[in-house]
Amino acid sequence: MITKSTKKENDHMTQKHVVVVCGGVNNISNNKSIKGLKYVIQFVQNRRNTNVIITNASHRFDQEDSSCVNKEIKVFNRKLKRITKGYNHTEVTDMSANRDHYTKHGIHMNKIGKGWFNRRYYQQIICKPEASFHYP
Repeated sequence: MITKSTKKENDHMTQKHVVVVCGGVNNISNNKSIKGLKYVIQFVQNRRNTNVIITNASHRFDQEDSSCVNKEIKVFNRKLKRITKGYNHTEVTDMSANRDHYTKHGIHMNKIGKGWFNRRYYQQIICKPEASFHYP
């Protein structure tokens, strides 16, 4: 959980490190998205010495596209991008929107989706590290 990270682990991280934060959509569907955004900002502020990649909340394939949950996910993702713009060490990236990357129930990533995720972040972190973050 993002709020349970210790200060001790943060003290050893530098600009050479990258933390990838993958959020879930359970709290968004429980009307706790504002609280979630506060936790994300607190996390980002406490890791100014470390690169942070935050994945946005993924679409809920178990819900209709027009459901209130999916609408709230879109709002959450817009707010997340807007709020994190002011932090040079932080980048928000999109989770896969490909239905084939998710299990039958449509919430969690399946093996194919996890492979996509790993390749994407390998490319972003290892292959193109200079393109990801811009420190002042």
